[in-house]
Amino acid sequence: MRHKRSAPDAIPSPCNIHIPVSFLEARVQEQDAGSQFYGQAILPPAKRVRVCHARSCFPFVDCYQDPAPPPPEPIVPLHSLGYFGSALKGSAEVERVTGLAIPFTREEDKLILDARNLGKTFTDIAKMLPARNVTSLRKHHAIISKPKAPPIKKPSPPVSANPSPVAAAAASLQAVAAAATATAGAVTATTATAAAISKPASNRASPVASTSSPAPSESVDVDYRSTNRSGGDTRIKLSKLLPAPPPGFTALKAHKLASLDGIKFFHKAEVVDPDDASNIYVFDLDDPTHCACFNIGQSDVVDDDGQASPVIGWNDLYALYQLPDGSKWAEHGSFYDCEDLVKHARGLKRKHQEIIPKDTTDRELFKKAGRSHSRLQNIEFECWVFKDSLPTEARLTELGIEKDNAYYSRITFDPKTLDKRL
Repeated sequence: MRHKRSAPDAIPSPCNIHIPVSFLEARVQEQDAGSQFYGQAILPPAKRVRVCHARSCFPFVDCYQDPAPPPPEPIVPLHSLGYFGSALKGSAEVERVTGLAIPFTREEDKLILDARNLGKTFTDIAKMLPARNVTSLRKHHAIISKPKAPPIKKPSPPVSANPSPVAAAAASLQAVAAAATATAGAVTATTATAAAISKPASNRASPVASTSSPAPSESVDVDYRSTNRSGGDTRIKLSKLLPAPPPGFTALKAHKLASLDGIKFFHKAEVVDPDDASNIYVFDLDDPTHCACFNIGQSDVVDDDGQASPVIGWNDLYALYQLPDGSKWAEHGSFYDCEDLVKHARGLKRKHQEIIPKDTTDRELFKKAGRSHSRLQNIEFECWVFKDSLPTEARLTELGIEKDNAYYSRITFDPKTLDKRL
């Protein structure tokens, strides 16, 4: 292990000591050669008053010269181009050369929020930040303008570690009741299994039918809204036709269909950004971390055209399909952030401390059990939700993912009871 060299011990010397100049010059030559180190005490006063601008260099070669003049200020501010410097102007040029997206800095976030509070349009803000375009500013503002969740209060510790006799008796009765319920459930399950085995093979459910129905406790929701922005379904391109639906497909229950006849299943979808036709989001079922941001409503923020900015969610994709009428859909899950989960818990009159861990961060999302179905044309943006933890910034940069679009999830909860799922 490499250790930093400690400074030499300062030994006080009497003021009346006389040292020959030749002796000091010899020590200076040794110090300049790198064989010894004495400090600046052996230097003449004219050289001693100069401060070394390179403390880490040794020997002190050219350390006593005047420092080089600072470089000229770039035309484009460095913070507007992230860590790539001012050599490239504009995020589009940086992405073309490097293939990576430019993350927003804290200074840019503050400038965007302050400008919007002053009534500036996104076009005006784009002139202040030459490296950003109107589309990226509008979408980034929709993310950073969302209010943060209130601080989570830690639950108070129990008054006493030893329960009272009444509480102990009640806990014992609950344990006995739970054991009796589990035994009854096991007997019922055994009876149902025996009855299913005794049925003839013609009456048993087919593999496709078994995968087309969700678990009884999971909910299936359908969003029939259609934003019809910039062409509707014509912005969607589906490819890689599949011979059968993915496991757990729930469209029959969602759309109240009798069979899978006429439904086409696909492995890949290309969605054109409704705000920027040159930007295309590519979703592939092989990448479960790549999630879509569906339009789930309208906010109070108004853009330059007088239209309300869309509110977007976080959704992982399970299936991409086309109904017989030609409409293009996605079967997906949903994530809540900490603020959404707190509001949901209050609606159920439950304590959110039971499900939100103490070490949660603003990048953590909570997976809602169940599946939903939405029109693919309602996709507004893209994001990435990783399992259990967030990758390092170096890894995100290697993957070409902007930090503001990366999240992680550890907990799945039941939306009806707020209980955790495995």
